[in-house]
Amino acid sequence: MASEDRNPSPPPIEVLDNDDDIEILQADLIEGTAFSKKWTLATLLKLGKEVEKEKEGKDEKEAAEANAHGIDISEDLENDLCRLWDMSTNMLVSKYLEEWKTVDILLDVIVKSNAPRVVEIAMGILGNMACSPPIALNFSENKQLRDLVLATLGSSDARTLIETTRLITTCLSMQASQELWLSAISIGEKEVFDKLCFILQSSTNCDLLHATSNLVDTVLDVDEEILNDWATTTLIQAVTEAHKQVIKEKPEVVSMLLHILNILSTTDTGVETLVETTESILPLVIGYISSVCEQDDVMSVRGREHSISSAVSVLDVLANTSPPNLDAVLKHNPKTLPHLLCILAAAKDTSPGPSEPKRR
Repeated sequence: MASEDRNPSPPPIEVLDNDDDIEILQADLIEGTAFSKKWTLATLLKLGKEVEKEKEGKDEKEAAEANAHGIDISEDLENDLCRLWDMSTNMLVSKYLEEWKTVDILLDVIVKSNAPRVVEIAMGILGNMACSPPIALNFSENKQLRDLVLATLGSSDARTLIETTRLITTCLSMQASQELWLSAISIGEKEVFDKLCFILQSSTNCDLLHATSNLVDTVLDVDEEILNDWATTTLIQAVTEAHKQVIKEKPEVVSMLLHILNILSTTDTGVETLVETTESILPLVIGYISSVCEQDDVMSVRGREHSISSAVSVLDVLANTSPPNLDAVLKHNPKTLPHLLCILAAAKDTSPGPSEPKRR
């Protein structure tokens, strides 16, 4: 595709020949933006035609192979779709897309396409649109959308999963749409739980582990019934496996994983599960506390207050159970007690300042 067919910036008003040209140009712009309505709709139309062409001329065996292994799309189409994805971060563009029933087109694409990049971009556009609370509520009231998005958690494509978990987390973060998603998750609870745990246990993609940890953390933080149902050794094993992958590359994910353990410690069921998996959890928690105390010449808790709080809270639960696990805690790392005293001293000396986002 020639570059002039893409979504170029409109020509400066002063170079247009007459008022009619200016009026035509302005009529083509999405209100309040410099983006072309014609280009946007043409790109969506091209996307729909591309998906319909995927199965043309294929016999049953070829179609099954495409479904199993995925197919590629042209670089020009991918570039145009990425531009549309970027444009959808603009709330006025998102509003325009919703008015033109783009959601129906994108859902159809997600269902029918065997091109992983197409599905990823479609889900990413939906995720950007959901950043607008009214649109997020409309999405959340759409049962077909909720069911399809939750089903897509079973995708084998990491980039698609990142956008899928981001969309769900975005909707859960808004009070008006939260309950609808929690209800949908509860209905398919076992399936959703298994898919999320599988990702945490098996993925080596740190960005995907970040997005999935954030989703699990959000769900547990807002629904106590799901919290009790998900307080299992399976989740603990998934958390510890994810921790092994992200410990060096994504410290912010370590914070989320610690917070998941901390949330579990707020219920009786969760405490029982934590105690049952003490041997798996101790290396994670004590290792984090040790890293805080030993990685810098001058120990500071600033910016890590909530992570440290989560780790110490879980450690407290493990050390004060019946029968007491204090000996096990201290034997795992004899420096644990001095490290805790070090953290206490540093916290006392730390003046108020910017910190991590507050969690439950």
